Amino acid sequence: MSRYAEPGLGQGPFGGGGDEYGGGGWSPEHGPERVSGLAIASLVSSLLCVTGLAGVGFGLLALWRISAERGRLSGRGLAFTGIVLGLISTSVIGGTLLGFRKAAAEALATFYLPTTAFFEAVDRGDADAVRAAFDASARERVTGEEIERFAGEVRGALGRAVGAIASLDDAMVAGRLGAAARSGIFGADVGGGTMKFERTPALVFFRAVPGGVSAPGTLSGVSAFPGGRLVSLGVLLADGRRFELPAPTPTSTPTSTPAPSSGGAGPAGEGKGGGGGGGSGGEEAAR
Repeated sequence: MSRYAEPGLGQGPFGGGGDEYGGGGWSPEHGPERVSGLAIASLVSSLLCVTGLAGVGFGLLALWRISAERGRLSGRGLAFTGIVLGLISTSVIGGTLLGFRKAAAEALATFYLPTTAFFEAVDRGDADAVRAAFDASARERVTGEEIERFAGEVRGALGRAVGAIASLDDAMVAGRLGAAARSGIFGADVGGGTMKFERTPALVFFRAVPGGVSAPGTLSGVSAFPGGRLVSLGVLLADGRRFELPAPTPTSTPTSTPAPSSGGAGPAGEGKGGGGGGGSGGEEAAR
C-alpha cells in the first residue's frame, strides 16, 4: 500500500487538502481581515461634533473588539482618531455650554433681577424706591408725576416686566432691538439689554453718571443695572416708540430771523421818489 494512502498522509497540518507540508490550508483563527464597524462609527460620530461622547464610546468598544478578534478585525487607527476627535469636540462643546451658563447666571443677577425690581417699583408707584436708583443730581426731575406718566406708558404698551427672554420669537425680536441699540443707542455711558414684558420684548436702556455703565457682556449682551447712578432710563419698542424717565428735556432751537431782502429798499425808495414826482407834477398843475 502506498504511503499516500495511509490515513493522515497527503493532508495539510490543519486538515486541508494540500500536500504533506501543509500548503493550501489555513487556520480558522486567521480568516479574511475586516474593518471594524465600531471604529467607523466612532470616527463618524466624532466628526459630527454633537455626538462626541458617543464617538469616544464607540472607539473604546472598537479597540476591545479588535483585540478580541486577534487579527481578523482592523481599524485601530480609525478608533484612536475617533476617540481623540470625540474628546476634543466634547471639551469644546462643554466649555461653550459652561460659558453660556455662567453668562446667563451673571446676567440674571446683575441685569434682569434688579431691572425687573425697578419696573415693579415703578408700576406700584413706589417713588422712594424709584428715586433711590437715580444719582443725586437727577432725583429732582424724578417726580411723582413723572413716575406715574412713565408707568402708564409702559403699562399701556408693554404690560408688566417679566424678565429674561424665553421663546424663539422673543429672541428674534430681541436680536433686532439689540442691533438697533448697538448702532445708535449704546455708548460710553449708555447700556442696557432686551427683556421680556407681558406683551412683547423691549429694549431697556439707561444713562448713568460717567463710569457708571459697564460694557455689555460678550455672551449675555446686557449691561449691569447701575443702581444709584442712573441719570435716565428708557424703553424702546420694536415699532420705534420710546418712553423715558424722566422725560428728556426738549432742546431749544434758536429762532432765526429772516435776512432782509436786498430788493426791499429799492421799491420803497422808488415809491418815495414817485411820490415826489407826483408832488412836482401838482406844482406844475397849480402853475
